[in-house]
Amino acid sequence: MESKNSYITFGAQMGDANADQAVGPHLEELNLLLDRYCKKSYCKELNELALILRVDGELWHFGIEGCDKLRLSKKQGYITMDIGMPESKWKNQMPNSIRDFLISHLVLSLELMIKRLKKELFAVNEAELWADISRVKERFLVS
Repeated sequence: MESKNSYITFGAQMGDANADQAVGPHLEELNLLLDRYCKKSYCKELNELALILRVDGELWHFGIEGCDKLRLSKKQGYITMDIGMPESKWKNQMPNSIRDFLISHLVLSLELMIKRLKKELFAVNEAELWADISRVKERFLVS
């Protein structure tokens, strides 16, 4: 089922301008790939799989690393998860390290989301989701 809006979204809250400058371009490219390859519904009960990246910086410090706060709203039709990125994962890091962090936590978040959806007895088209995510990952890591 094709959708006009993005089905997998990856928003962000940046801790400062330096965090945005270091991480933002990679996240933007990842979102373009998600929009290109994952624009279909993988679970009929949901309108969106929403990831929120919380990047530590000098203005805001979220104090989390990795996946956190999985929330499912059956009424609103979405599932969301926060991903914490401490300064040590982006400050003075090579672009490929930042990209590896983003894609590995995207995959881990989706795995955790699917596990929760299955627990709630939601049908998830996993084969198609992972095939599409594989294309995203392949293109993201070679860019």
